[in-house]
Amino acid sequence: TILTDVTGVQTCALPIYICVGTSVTFASSVVNGGPAPAYQWKNNGLDIAGATNSIYSYIPANGDVISCEVLSNAVCPVGNPATSNAVTMTVNPLLPVSVTISASDNDVCAGTTVIYTTSVINGGTAPLFQWMNHGVDISGATNSIYSYIPADGDVISCEVLSNAVCPVGNPATSNVIAMTVNPLLPVSVTISASGNDVCAGTMVSFTAAVVNGGTAPVYQWKLNGLAVNGATGNTYQYVPVNGDMIICEVQSNAVCPVEIGRAHV
Repeated sequence: TILTDVTGVQTCALPIYICVGTSVTFASSVVNGGPAPAYQWKNNGLDIAGATNSIYSYIPANGDVISCEVLSNAVCPVGNPATSNAVTMTVNPLLPVSVTISASDNDVCAGTTVIYTTSVINGGTAPLFQWMNHGVDISGATNSIYSYIPADGDVISCEVLSNAVCPVGNPATSNVIAMTVNPLLPVSVTISASGNDVCAGTMVSFTAAVVNGGTAPVYQWKLNGLAVNGATGNTYQYVPVNGDMIICEVQSNAVCPVEIGRAHV
C-alpha cells in the first residue's frame, strides 16, 4: 500500500519493486479537509474516471504518475483545492526462470569423472543451485558446476532458485540426464599350437582365443618379437625353426577395455 498525503508529504515509501499484474492501493491523508472533502485521483495529470474516494486501487503500468486532488469543505480553507505529491510507478516485467544442464560425457566407463554444467535464464545476480540424483539433494552440490564419478543408472538434475526481480516458475528444475556407465572389461588372449616338439619342416597352425575382444578385434602375430607381415587374423600358420617364439597381440574394440592381452608359445 502506498499512502499519499495531499498536503505534499508522502507518508509511506514506495515498495522496492512491483511486478506486472500487481494491484496497488493508494490512500490519502488530508489536513483541514473538512467533514466531507471531495477527491479526484489522477494518472499522469489526467483525471481517472470514478476515482473519487480517499482510497484508490488499480494495477499500474510502468511509468504511471499517480496524484490526488482534494477539495476541502472546511470553513475558511487556504490553498483549496490541494494537490498531493506524485508517485511514479516502477513496474517490472515477469521473468520466467529456467535451467538446462549438460554433461561432459555420457555412456562412460566405470570410474570416469563427469562434469555437469548449468545454463540459466533469468537467474538474477546470485542464483542458488542444488544438484540432485534421482530427485534427492546431493549434499554440498550447490554450485553452478558439479563433478563426480557416476554409477550406472544415476539420474542427475539441478534446481535453481532465482533472485531476479519478478521471477516466474521459481525455483526451476532442469532436464534430467540418465547416466550410462559401462563396466571395465579386462582383455586377454591365449594361443594354442597344433603341435609342439615337432619335426623340422612341419607346418604348425596357431589359434588365438580372445576374452572381451569386442565385435572386431585386431590381431598381430609376432615371431621372435617382430611383427609378421600380413599375419593379422585369429590364426597363423608357418614352418618353425627350433627356438622360435610366437606371440599374438590383440587390440580390442569392446566398450571400456582395460588392457591389451598377449600370449606366446
